[in-house]
Amino acid sequence: MYFHRTERCPTCKMLGGYSAEAVKKGFAKQMTEGSVEFRMIDFEKKENAGLVKAYKVTGPALILAKITDNNVEKYQDMDQIWTKVREKPKFIEYVQTGVKAYLK
Repeated sequence: MYFHRTERCPTCKMLGGYSAEAVKKGFAKQMTEGSVEFRMIDFEKKENAGLVKAYKVTGPALILAKITDNNVEKYQDMDQIWTKVREKPKFIEYVQTGVKAYLK
């Protein structure tokens, strides 16, 4: 889940775009099967307040979550996206490595 503000700066748009690309290109088969999903969530919208609180979101963030039977087993804030945003290949690798770990 990529959490973003309603108004997004160029860097935040890049974070969201790279995150979507990493998941959609790296896990197309799993997305078709339903074992992987990617969602962009505006954390400033009132209807998303429950997710924001549950995942402790305070600003733009990429959260990986393992959900089984509608229960969150574990989740992780992929906080290194901020340091990797200017190096797209490293960013993509970082996100895909994180998703692969959750699929095991």
